Amino acid sequence: MAKQDLNLGATPNDGTGDPLRDAMDKVNDNFLEVYNALGGSTPTTIVNSGQLELTGSNKITFLYSDLASLPLASSYHGMFAHVHATGGAYYAHAGSWLELANKSAMDALTTSSLTDVSSTAPSTGEVLKWDGSEWAPAADSAGSSLGADAITTGMIAENVVTTREIAANTVAVGDLATDISIDFLADVDTTTVAPTDGQALVWDNANSIWEPGTISSGSSYADSDVDTHLNVSGASSGQILSWNGTDYAWVADQTGGGGGGGTPGGSDTQVQYNNSGAFGAEADFTYNASTNTLSVVNLVATNITATGAGTQTISAGANIELDATNRVLVTDTPFRLASFTTTTRNAIASPANGDMIYNTTTNQLESYENSAWVATAGTSGGGATAISTAGNTGTGSVTFASETLTATGATGQINVDAAGFALSFSLDADLTGLTSINGHTIPSGSGTLALTSDYADGINVTDESADVTCFPMFGTGATGALTVKTDQSAYKYNASTGALTATSFIGDGSGLTNIPDNTPTFAVTAPDSGRYQFNGAGTDGDDNPTLYLYRGFTYKFAVNSSGHPFHIQTSSGAYNAGNLYTDNVTNPGTQSGTITLTVQMDAPSTLYYVCQYHSAMAGTINIV
Repeated sequence: MAKQDLNLGATPNDGTGDPLRDAMDKVNDNFLEVYNALGGSTPTTIVNSGQLELTGSNKITFLYSDLASLPLASSYHGMFAHVHATGGAYYAHAGSWLELANKSAMDALTTSSLTDVSSTAPSTGEVLKWDGSEWAPAADSAGSSLGADAITTGMIAENVVTTREIAANTVAVGDLATDISIDFLADVDTTTVAPTDGQALVWDNANSIWEPGTISSGSSYADSDVDTHLNVSGASSGQILSWNGTDYAWVADQTGGGGGGGTPGGSDTQVQYNNSGAFGAEADFTYNASTNTLSVVNLVATNITATGAGTQTISAGANIELDATNRVLVTDTPFRLASFTTTTRNAIASPANGDMIYNTTTNQLESYENSAWVATAGTSGGGATAISTAGNTGTGSVTFASETLTATGATGQINVDAAGFALSFSLDADLTGLTSINGHTIPSGSGTLALTSDYADGINVTDESADVTCFPMFGTGATGALTVKTDQSAYKYNASTGALTATSFIGDGSGLTNIPDNTPTFAVTAPDSGRYQFNGAGTDGDDNPTLYLYRGFTYKFAVNSSGHPFHIQTSSGAYNAGNLYTDNVTNPGTQSGTITLTVQMDAPSTLYYVCQYHSAMAGTINIV
């Protein structure tokens, strides 16, 4: 049967294409032909990575007419092929086609077929012997079968016959040549490497043999060995020849500066240090002998102690920062701040919050707070606490012990924040200049002024848990004497249900609990290996349904499908590890758990869900 093409029509839905039944009949015929061609009931199975698994009687033919027809071996490493012209089998390896051995050819091999064996025909009793270039037939001269006096001294070549090859009492000592060398011994080799003057036999443990060698240690180190190191071009000026434990080498002279030796590094005034066995110096590490000044960029020390006479000074061109893990402590001595008059204080360029000085005009410690200089403490004559009220709109606290309170200024007023407390002041004649405290007129002479009348000690609280409408109270300021207010229209509390109502909330809601999760959730199960079944979020027991999800929305898949990992990917069909979609997907591939998908604005228009092991368990996700 020839391939049948579907008639799709000229345009969508123009009525000129194949009816649906006719189209599906063509598809069925095409698939049936492919199915039968692959083996029918035992079809070829396509597994991962594009490999073919053949079952039944299916066969794959790798036939090429000649060697020139083979593809590039470098492009198809590991490929097998049969070449008809040569009748041989080949496989691709290392960029070449290599021929496999042929059994008939192997059966026909002889010693003459070997490249390193002579083609000369052997005679009876001969053996293969190496003649220096190849193995050739020769008489067998070894063994212990020789009778007495069968070997003469002229027949024994040096190093040819060993003692173990000669039967006992067969050859007399006098019959052997008198010029046999030490190389005659089985564990001595002076032939491979000929000895030279001054060498000795050295044991080669790897080959279990004595061989010529030079003694390179101990008292045998010859003058010529030293000359080898002296007559070199690699030595530098000032270096010395030093023994490193195994050999001599040229190194820097490190005898120190006490009696000379070594060249100082850098230039004048630069401090010397050990730089990999030589003198080192840096331009930013210097000592000035005329001023006794040591200059270095960074100094790391456990403790720094100044022992010189007089005042010790630490100077910097900018800020000096004290950075401690816990705190900066000044022990055994007072800590004095810089002194300024009010005029010089006001001339300080760009003061910052936290700056502190001593004002010699007012004899007070002052700190810079909220863009203004504020007195932190002070005394004025006889230990009295001085408070200036004229033009002072700031707030603060002062603790009085036995000091005298003196108010200065034209208005003479002190405002006291004492909410929730019962406060009183004992007034005497020293409180000159005061006219009122919290709006209370100061009585003449001495006496006590109570200040509790401006503030209630507390509020009465009543259990109203049954009320359905309550109004939470709030203030319009952070501190001070405030009027308690409510919002009866938008801010309410239902005491009977515990519900708080407001028009809006500000924040990410991360601290809220018991908030219902309204995220659309699909309950996904696997009744069998042919389908996923969906419930919830618009589905009702649907098998492999097509889903419609909106960009910018979040969806959940509550998966309970043991043995059927649930994945989302960008390609249709079977599971493909290279096409998985993981952009803002949590817990992908779960068999028992919840997958959360937040559809990104740039998500593909179509996604797919699929089982990792069963291609029939799959469906389409349309992104709207």
